[in-house]
Amino acid sequence: MAKIAVEKSTGLVWEAWGDGYQLEFGRHGLEVFLHDKLITTYGYMNASEYSIWEAVISVPEDFTATKYIHDGTSWSLNAEWTEDIPPNPVEE
Repeated sequence: MAKIAVEKSTGLVWEAWGDGYQLEFGRHGLEVFLHDKLITTYGYMNASEYSIWEAVISVPEDFTATKYIHDGTSWSLNAEWTEDIPPNPVEE
């Protein structure tokens, strides 16, 4: 099972974590803890615009931020998602 951060207005899933992580909204955004140690803060995520859902099953193997929408029950592909891959540099 996993925990996911979902944008309330769109249902877009921005991040996913395993059960071992603790998540909480703090003064500076979403704080992520592992073994009670703060490991990162997502400053753009706040409780008024994002929800944290726990006990989520079947995170897609190819999950990446904003590629999927989660409606609280099931996953669907974001029809507007594109993979932005920079072009290969030209070798001289």
